[in-house]
Amino acid sequence: AEEDVMYYFVIISLILTAGLFVAAIGILFFKEGLIEVNTMRAVVCKNLWTGIPFALNPGMHQIIPGIHKKIMEVTLENEPSDPQICNVITGDGVSVGIDYIIYTQKVVNPVKAATEIDYSKRQSLIVNRIKAFFQDQMTKSSTEDFIMKEGLKTKIKKDFLDDLEKAVNQSLVDNVENQWGIRGEIQVQNIELPEKLKEVVEEAATAEKEGERIRIKAAKAGVPPWLMTVGDIVYDIFRAKGGK
Repeated sequence: AEEDVMYYFVIISLILTAGLFVAAIGILFFKEGLIEVNTMRAVVCKNLWTGIPFALNPGMHQIIPGIHKKIMEVTLENEPSDPQICNVITGDGVSVGIDYIIYTQKVVNPVKAATEIDYSKRQSLIVNRIKAFFQDQMTKSSTEDFIMKEGLKTKIKKDFLDDLEKAVNQSLVDNVENQWGIRGEIQVQNIELPEKLKEVVEEAATAEKEGERIRIKAAKAGVPPWLMTVGDIVYDIFRAKGGK
């Protein structure tokens, strides 16, 4: 009888020990696969059996260790920036600088953002694409398409800036958001012109205004404009020599 009791005691002890061991393994297994995703973050994981990645949104999640693997965490916050002026060449061979800001840079598809590009280099990759988009658009345009005269000064046509901004934003949808899962939107502030080009345009505006002055003066005097120009030149020479 005592042997039977001892036998059952050993059996029960083994069962309890095995149960505790299994429970401990289960707890460790559960804790290892427990992932807490913070607000405005997403965690991208991968199914090691199928190779298919998936994203975990903010909250508590349970994955299966050995089957699922965490790849990386990405931010869902907006990351606006003010990049350096983008230097491009116009269709007529003039180097200009485009001043712009990125007011939207936000992950909308965490899986694509984590797997289609090097996520840590997302800023430089997007800026490089924007530069390529600007260059593509400016190659189709000449300086005459976007420069206007305002008095004796040069000014960039607002309609051209709006059209350029619209075209680049559409390219960002097609080639960044749809491919990389990151929404990007820019605002074009201005196009910076070379100083020499400004001088040429402003000199032409000055000459045009002077020509208009001479035409008006000639009309009032009842003489041809060329004669009035000759008269002005003679007058200037006379004054330069000290005449009165």
